[in-house]
Amino acid sequence: MKPVEDGPGATRPPEVLRAGWTSSPATAKGDLSSQILNIMEQGVLVWSADDICELHDTRIYLVLPFTAEDLNVGTCRTEFRQRALAIGELSGPEQKAAKALPATSQPYSLDCDLPSGRIVLTHVRPTRSGC
Repeated sequence: MKPVEDGPGATRPPEVLRAGWTSSPATAKGDLSSQILNIMEQGVLVWSADDICELHDTRIYLVLPFTAEDLNVGTCRTEFRQRALAIGELSGPEQKAAKALPATSQPYSLDCDLPSGRIVLTHVRPTRSGC
């Protein structure tokens, strides 16, 4: 990958950008972008092309019945789905859809039935890279 311009005459290699991007908002409280993410009404969760959690906000822990032990930067999407299925958040058909739809690189929505009885409408939008 080619370095990204970071102002006049300054560039940063992609791995440096990725390292900054993947820092967990839960531990980077002073970072302005993390503060913005953490005050949004929505839970934000970003997966890499190789299905690794790259970024999330702290709202995700309020909306979904997960803790930092269940979901954090570096968590594999397959493990996350298995936990969701184990607690009843995703039924069998929803699980199949959640596995198949990301491969289409198209936005989609699905309902997550939480153990508490709440239903969370989940909107999934691919990033520019299609993840």
